[in-house]
Amino acid sequence: AGTADPYEYNYQIMQSSINDYKPVAAKEYLPPLLMNAEQSARYDELRTSINTYVNENSVRFIVGDRSFDTWDEYLAEFGKLGLQEYIDLLQEAYDNFVSN
Repeated sequence: AGTADPYEYNYQIMQSSINDYKPVAAKEYLPPLLMNAEQSARYDELRTSINTYVNENSVRFIVGDRSFDTWDEYLAEFGKLGLQEYIDLLQEAYDNFVSN
C-alpha cells in the first residue's frame, strides 16, 4: 500500500478553505493605485500613523485600558492624524486610474 501524497492533501485542504470563503469574499477589488514619489511618501507616512493608532487603541479597548466612553475622542483623533488627506490621496490615485 502506498502512502498518501502530502501535497495533494494540502491542496485539498487549501481548496476546501477557499470554497468556504467564496460566498463572503469581495466581488471587486481596488486596482493597483499609482502615485508620484511625493504622494507615495505622504501616503506611507499617513498610513503608518493611522494604522499604528488603530492597532494600539484596539488593544487598549479590548484589554480595558481605554474606556468606550472615549469613543468620540478616539474618532476625533483621526482628523488630527490626517485621515481626510489619506482618503484624498487614495481618491486622486483612483480617479487617475479610472480616467486612463
